[in-house]
Amino acid sequence: MSPKKRKLTHTMYLAQQKLKQNNQMKTKMFTLESLLKRLENKHFLNDEQVNLLIGTKVTVKELYSRKESNTDQDSTAEYSPEFRKFAMTLHYYSSKGYNYLREVFNLSLPHPDIVEKWYNSINGKAGFTTESFNALKLIADKSKHPLYCCLIIGEMRIKKNIEWVGENTYGHLEFGAGLDNCEAPEASEALVFLVSGINANWKVPVGYFLVDQTTGE
Repeated sequence: MSPKKRKLTHTMYLAQQKLKQNNQMKTKMFTLESLLKRLENKHFLNDEQVNLLIGTKVTVKELYSRKESNTDQDSTAEYSPEFRKFAMTLHYYSSKGYNYLREVFNLSLPHPDIVEKWYNSINGKAGFTTESFNALKLIADKSKHPLYCCLIIGEMRIKKNIEWVGENTYGHLEFGAGLDNCEAPEASEALVFLVSGINANWKVPVGYFLVDQTTGE
């Protein structure tokens, strides 16, 4: 057997083994914890992320009910808030793990394009975001040990540009107070606040402000 044919045979064997493994997964019942631990064993998630996903309170029953009703097509039924939260969190931490679980559960998880649209529906205006602090609280509540973190502040240069979107203008100084900023100067920088774990592997951006020529004072 030539080296090229041997390589092709080996590739086909691996593909068949993967298909066999996935078919076994599809016919086996799992708890949410065992599913997430499987993703951790495949190095798609770490322990902190597994605990965070368990905290989303999605029910495995919803996964299995969608799996049974699907015929290898994307699920079109409405998703519960807990299911949406689980899908967004898993996709954020591991797109590979998300796609793997989506394949195992017969496309029961929403298509990644749908998850991207859900991200866009979150209020992304300047200021500190409630979603970020809720995420930090969830991380702290699910941690098995005391967490230590630091606040990182950084500036990013942005191009000065004023845009109208409907009745709103964007591109002026913005501090998240909800005030009319049409008369404010144009912003040249984004001041970003990010919380980073010291004894855990996570980072959460908690807010930003549009500013112009800030100083250390």
